[in-house]
Amino acid sequence: MILSEQVAVNNQDVNVTLIKRPPTLTVVNNVGATINTVFLRIPGAPSWTGGNIVIRNGVISLTAAGGAQTGDISGSIVNKDSVQIWMGNVPISGDRFDVRIDDVQGYTYVKTNVLLADDLSLIFTQSDKR
Repeated sequence: MILSEQVAVNNQDVNVTLIKRPPTLTVVNNVGATINTVFLRIPGAPSWTGGNIVIRNGVISLTAAGGAQTGDISGSIVNKDSVQIWMGNVPISGDRFDVRIDDVQGYTYVKTNVLLADDLSLIFTQSDKR
């Protein structure tokens, strides 16, 4: 996101350009199984946002069941692999999140109260299993 604003500094007109972009969350799978869903929520909120890992026009998004479109590719994260999720595609805001992944056997792994103000790699292991 690029914002341009005209401001006055010492009674002089100047243009200031502010550059800020949503961070990228890299989910690293070290749980020993293939991961097929990623969810996020504001810490402690009752419901999760996200779902299936879907590649749409070369961009990874998280789509609830039934939300895939023609031409979408279903994705997964095999053990020891990772996927990058641009937070600009996630419809919740803030800089702290609970992050959940589910493996293909139905086990859930959660990291709570993760600060995501800048790009971050989040490594999930068996110790995150719930």
